[in-house]
Amino acid sequence: MELLYKLVIPQSETNLLLLNLLQMISLSALMIYSGILLGSISLSIWFYRKSIKENSLRYAELAKALADLIASGKMFAFGLGVVPFLAIIMVYIQLLNLTGSYVPKFLILSFVLWLIAIALIFIYHHSTELNYYLEFFKTKMSSERGDDDFLMFQEKAERYRTRTGFWGIVLLAVSLYIFIAALNLAVENWRWGAVHNTFELILSFSAFFKYMSFITSAFAITGIAFLYKKYKWMEEPPFADAELNDYAKRFNLSVALIAGMCMPLFYVLNLLITPKTAINDFLFGFALLGLVLLFVLLHFLYEMVRKSKFMYISATFYLLIAVIGISQVKEQLVFKYANAEQTERLAKNYEVFYQDLLAKAGRGEAEINGEEIYKGKCVACHDFERKVVGPPHKLVLPKYIDNPDALAKFILNPVKVDPAYPPMPSQGLRPKEAEAVAKYMIEHYGPKIK
Repeated sequence: MELLYKLVIPQSETNLLLLNLLQMISLSALMIYSGILLGSISLSIWFYRKSIKENSLRYAELAKALADLIASGKMFAFGLGVVPFLAIIMVYIQLLNLTGSYVPKFLILSFVLWLIAIALIFIYHHSTELNYYLEFFKTKMSSERGDDDFLMFQEKAERYRTRTGFWGIVLLAVSLYIFIAALNLAVENWRWGAVHNTFELILSFSAFFKYMSFITSAFAITGIAFLYKKYKWMEEPPFADAELNDYAKRFNLSVALIAGMCMPLFYVLNLLITPKTAINDFLFGFALLGLVLLFVLLHFLYEMVRKSKFMYISATFYLLIAVIGISQVKEQLVFKYANAEQTERLAKNYEVFYQDLLAKAGRGEAEINGEEIYKGKCVACHDFERKVVGPPHKLVLPKYIDNPDALAKFILNPVKVDPAYPPMPSQGLRPKEAEAVAKYMIEHYGPKIK
């Protein structure tokens, strides 16, 4: 752990906020890609087993199409998987510096397992094509010399495909569970000192509920993405067999609807288990927006099933992408608010680091003028006597008159207090600047209050 935290570069509070934003984007990309991969390969394996059991080339063709959904593009794996995963690990190393938390270690473990799973899944994807064509040639062969060698080769290829597919999907599922449990641990900061191994990490009800929420969204987006890619992007029908076309549409639409109907349950459960330290208006706002979009999505899916038409497939695809994105924004807001004290600690450490750099450069400590900052930022929304955008300072300052540190802390990380006023946005100040503003306000307005 010490080696990981040696990679940390002190960051200002503004940069820490930018890291949170980067985390939201990276998590959305990784969860969408990994969800489609998990869902499509799981269904592909199921259809291949069904094709062998019923000796049906139709099911083998559908299995191949599902495997092609997203595993056919190596750049998808790099751009939507590897890069976001590495970014998430580096951001958590930065944000959890000085905590002693094992979250980065668990994220690295999940990344290693994820890479192995991806390699096995790509092997499985290539072997599905080989097995599909071998099965096709088998139907055209007659009982001639050489058939035994062909059948032996096909049997070996089938075993190879089965093993890589099975272990690929198992490792992917395990790696994503460890990943989601690690993200959950990052929020539950009271467990940081108690969780030191993977067994302790995975024994968490909140992590399990979040994983089940991911599983349901994975199969929902797989069904919708299959329909969107095969029947919206492609000008030609993806299957020559009209009956197979109809079956593929009905099956994937049913998968999307059933999984989508489970999503609101886990969505609400995850909201209920949110730590109290992270509860705020923004969190409820994003949760409500996600639920509204989710119910609109379910309405579209139901209408398509009822009418057997696919007029809303584009809308459902983009709506589900939005729901997953909003869900990740919500989770990152939970992390941000639950660890506000950690952010403040890192910002103060940056201030010490910054002053050390100035001292080494021979410039000494930069002088901070609280009055200039106050007049440049605060007077746009505040006045002492009257309401502007925010409340008048004569109503706010009395509770801080003997506690300037609390006022500086509020200026650094403002939260909504009075429902009659809009929430105060972060001003992007460094701790020393916030302290200077608080000092100026108390010195300037204190006598008027007293």
